[in-house]
Parts: sequence; C-alpha cells; structure tokens
Amino acid sequence: MKLHHLYHRYQSAIQELLLKEQLDVKSNLDILPTFEEHDNGGYKFDIQVGTNRKTKKTWMYSSNRKKLYIRMHEIFTLEAVYAPKLPLQQLRVRVLLSFKNEVSEPVLRCQNHLSKDTESNQTRRESLLRCENPTAEYCGTSEGKNINDRYSIIFPLGLSVMPRNDCPISQTIAIKFTCQNSCIGRRETSLIFLLEGMSGEILSQRVMDVKICSCPKRDYEADERNCARPSKRKANDIESRKQKIAKVENVTRKPAKIAIKDEDTSSDSDNSDSGISISRDLDLQLTPSGEYRLSITLEKDLMEQIIQNVNQAVALKIYKEPQQAKHYNKMCRQLLWYSEKFQRK
Repeated sequence: MKLHHLYHRYQSAIQELLLKEQLDVKSNLDILPTFEEHDNGGYKFDIQVGTNRKTKKTWMYSSNRKKLYIRMHEIFTLEAVYAPKLPLQQLRVRVLLSFKNEVSEPVLRCQNHLSKDTESNQTRRESLLRCENPTAEYCGTSEGKNINDRYSIIFPLGLSVMPRNDCPISQTIAIKFTCQNSCIGRRETSLIFLLEGMSGEILSQRVMDVKICSCPKRDYEADERNCARPSKRKANDIESRKQKIAKVENVTRKPAKIAIKDEDTSSDSDNSDSGISISRDLDLQLTPSGEYRLSITLEKDLMEQIIQNVNQAVALKIYKEPQQAKHYNKMCRQLLWYSEKFQRK
C-alpha cells in the first residue's frame, strides 16, 4: 500500500515538472507565417475534410493538392484531430489566412463588402475569415504582420481527462469567408491551422490552400485539367526544342562556303586596275535564334572602298527621302565609326 502511494506521488511530481517546463516555454508567435507543415509537439495534429453532400455546388476539396474551392458566406466544416498526451495541458487551435506569395502582407477585406457588413464587433467585421464555433475568439489588427498580430481566430480544445487507449480527439470547426479571391487581386491564399499551447508555443501546423470563388466546381475542374496537361505539353515542347537544336547543329557543323571569283579567270587572284584580290570565302551560319549570319573576309582597302560607296548611297537616300533622315543618320554614324576604325589600323 505504501509502495502504491509513493508511486502516485512520484508520478504526480513528474507531471507537475513537465507541465512547468511547458508553461515556461516562450511564445513563438511573433514570427511571419510559414507554409511548412510539422508536428513538433508530437500531438499527431491533423485537419480532416469530410465529403460534400450538397451536390458539390457550394464547395469542393482536392485531396491531392490540399486545396479548397468554396463560395463566399458558405459554411465549411472540418475536423481538428489530435492525440492528447501526458501531462495534460490546455490546447487551442488558431486559424488564419495568408497570401502564398506575399506572406508579410496581411489578408484584408475589400471595401465593397466591408461597407455592407452590419456586424457590431469590429474585429469580427474586419476579418475575412469567420468561425461559427461559439467559443471562437477573434484577434489581430489590420496592420498585423506576425502571427500574433494579424487577423486570426482562436478556439480552445476542451479536454479534462485522458481518453482511453490513447484514442485521438476530434473537434469540429465551422468556418466561412466574407470576400472572394477576386476582391483581393486574385492572389493565391492559404489557410494555416496552428495547434498551440496556452503559452503561445506552436506545437503543430497544417496548411490548406483555398480559393473563394463564385463557381467552385468550375474552378476545381479547370485546375484538374491543367494539372493533367503539363506532362504531355512538356514532352512535346522538349521534342520540338530538340529538333530545332539538331537543325542548328547540322547547319553550324557544315557552314556554306562560296567562292566569289571574277568572270575572267586570268585575273582570278588580282584585279587588273586596283590589284585587290576579290576571291574570298563566305561563311553562312544559322544562329540558335533562327536568324542567319553572313561572314565575309575582305582586305582592308576593299572594305574601306565598300564603306565609302555605302556612305555615298546613304547620303543620296537622305537627299531624296528627308523624312527618313533620322534613320539614315544613325547608319552614317555607324559607317563613320567603322571607317575611323580602319584608318587607325
């Protein structure tokens, strides 16, 4: 009998010590929301969604993408499931909305729907997320960025005794939304569910993407089709890209070489008047962008003569078409730059 009494005292002392350690944990709510799911507290916390019995008109849920499609003002129920452990402590669930790409920016209601809302509680009125649980507590402000300061809903998880056989506890959460994604710039949003201790420590986190829209079934089916298409489209794009690369490589491996010669074979290498060789190779290549590049090898004197002739032709164009002078002046400056470059060499 004495041993049994000592055992219970020893067990109670351990529970008190563990509970004190948990209560001494500092709050970690003064951070920006994240989308990484975890169960650091070991409570096996999860969010379970039931089937939609309303002919799938008010909301639909994709279990593969963990995404909810729902109409505005429609009540959506889900189950918060967790497995209690010793020492028993009071737990709570916090639910909040966050932009997926702008996590530091709070999610606020649009002025159109806000102006029509007759809710007397200001925090509840300004919150885009609503909870139908009677014990729900609204907190946060419109300027809040960190979890502790932004609009969120908190409700306690009631538990006074340890369940038998370590069975999980389930509690229903009923939520709805007071604006659509189109009201907030059509930005992607996510629901974040946090299992917290009463000291504010985050014990577990679950994330669910959400799209508030006028036609959940249409958007759900559109996303399903888009998810099924990319693999086929991607394969076609890769094959097309390979064919283009093969064509370019085939051309660049064997560049076209054309010999330009004077009709008089006796002056094949030299011009009788200027003594300038005009037998040169042309290198024609297809670039990866699909354009052609022509490379001509000429002697300096012949290149200077060509630039001078082109410059005279451009000057004549400016005289005949003064309205195009701006375009031709740019060409003249480029030709002048090339001419000066040759003279310096």
